[in-house]
Amino acid sequence: MNKTDAQVVRDAMDLLRKYGHCKFLLYDDASRMCLVGALNLAQGAKYGVFFSAQRPRLASILLQVTEEQHPDRFSGWDDYGAGYVWFNNHPDTTLEDVLSVMDKTAVLLDETS
Repeated sequence: MNKTDAQVVRDAMDLLRKYGHCKFLLYDDASRMCLVGALNLAQGAKYGVFFSAQRPRLASILLQVTEEQHPDRFSGWDDYGAGYVWFNNHPDTTLEDVLSVMDKTAVLLDETS
């Protein structure tokens, strides 16, 4: 069964809640993951093709929500997701911040599907 973009986001949120959040690595030695790592794993690819290449709509809305909710932690738009990577790795970003951005992204994906 193919997952919708919103389901990938919700599954990634579940992974972050279960394993924890890290910065500067997709996955650390304690099995925690960053925002991108969780999204990759939720779509079925731990390494290799990043979710943003396979799900451009998800990536675009994630960037939009990140900029709206945390403009002080957003580095801009590009094809590689630097905006949400910068947000994930920002010193002030917490797991709760990441989950909030992801939740709003999933809601918007549902509303626009």
